Amino acid sequence: LPSSLQAIQQRSPDDLGGIRRSVPKEVSGIVSTLNRLFGQVRDNIEAHQTFISDAAHQLRNPVSALLAVAESLPNTHDATERAARQSELITAARNSARLTDQLLSLERLRYDARFQFSRADLGEITREVCLGLAPTILSRNLDFAFEPGPEALPVDVDKVLVGEALTNLVENAVRHGGSAMTRITVRTKLLGEVAAIDVQDDGKGIPLEQAEAAFRRFSQLHNGEGTGLGLAIVEQVMQRHLGQVRLCPVQKGALMRLTFPLASVER
Repeated sequence: LPSSLQAIQQRSPDDLGGIRRSVPKEVSGIVSTLNRLFGQVRDNIEAHQTFISDAAHQLRNPVSALLAVAESLPNTHDATERAARQSELITAARNSARLTDQLLSLERLRYDARFQFSRADLGEITREVCLGLAPTILSRNLDFAFEPGPEALPVDVDKVLVGEALTNLVENAVRHGGSAMTRITVRTKLLGEVAAIDVQDDGKGIPLEQAEAAFRRFSQLHNGEGTGLGLAIVEQVMQRHLGQVRLCPVQKGALMRLTFPLASVER
């Protein structure tokens, strides 16, 4: 035992490998627990290093765009051109802010277990989110409708996360539906033992064979202004709720469906 303790004391603080030295039976349980802890710490460090690398890579281009537009403003004297540059600067700043928010949301969803679950009606949550999204969508000359089902849909959820998932689905439709898209419809309904939210558009859609790629982080199926994080966030939200997100086949456009387990009658 003294030799084992000495070996542990001499380990480098950066050494998170498991303890492989044979130890007396009396302390084998403690060593097993330590090895599990080392593994968890190692995984967390690797995950955060990956996040930092991803964030640095993804933020580089938006920040460069912001800097380029800002540096061009002092030399822009034509009023019309200056107004255009200012508009570009605002757009670039908003895109950077959105990307930052999504990166942080994805990190929180993956590694933070602190969520606020409560009993709520999924239809009411959806209605409130749609009311908040409506002005922006309508300003793009798109029709936007919320069609609630007749049934109550009691669910145990984190309302903020559900709102974020729904917002990401609608924003994804707006960004990638294409110029021919005219309408986005959000529906809530009861499907057997689950409560569902459908987000359907009449745009160019997503081929079913590309559905898996669409949910990968930083994946963009079409060239556009998106971050490639929206659907990855949605998938993480649904995993936290023991639910699912899937791309459903439709004749035109895209239909994304979120399904949540119905809350039990007794809490």
